[in-house]
Amino acid sequence: MVKAFLEEMVIAKADVTELEKEYAEKQGISLENVKVGTIELASRFSDAYIVRSHKENEEIIAEADVEFLRQPLSYLQKHKDEYIYMESKWFDALGVDAASLELDDVFKTYGVMVGLKQKKNVGPVIKSFLETELEGDLLKYAAMFNGDEGIWDINFSLNYVKGFSDELTIGEAYLMIHQLLFKLVTTLEK
Repeated sequence: MVKAFLEEMVIAKADVTELEKEYAEKQGISLENVKVGTIELASRFSDAYIVRSHKENEEIIAEADVEFLRQPLSYLQKHKDEYIYMESKWFDALGVDAASLELDDVFKTYGVMVGLKQKKNVGPVIKSFLETELEGDLLKYAAMFNGDEGIWDINFSLNYVKGFSDELTIGEAYLMIHQLLFKLVTTLEK
């Protein structure tokens, strides 16, 4: 799934991160004519469907475009009643329909919610991965298999992801979320 998608992105000459480069090399995917390193958010999430919604009733406030991703992450501190919902081919390739981001009212951390299409039996690997990858002493994540939908409902605090900073833009936060999920899915492939 991930390998085939990455091959398509290389053919399309999409920029890739260092993590994606390492994976591509292990899979024997040539990265000729592909820029590696810093990702231009406008190109990475140009296909994204982005919605701002009310937390309480889930009503859509407005659809947003890729320019919205340039907003500072602190936008969510000023708009505590909102969450951001994003769908993108980059998440689809990982088996994630969408990723939601909000400010947690209780812990004042940035909460991420995703549904990951994986089998029930990978639960111990998912939990071990999150324990290892997320830093911090408080509740860092919750992962529960949803048998009705056949997905893992995963919630985690973005604040505990290595490299997190309050200075991130919303787009950089989504790139960080994608990279953590990329690492998780490629770990599950092993």
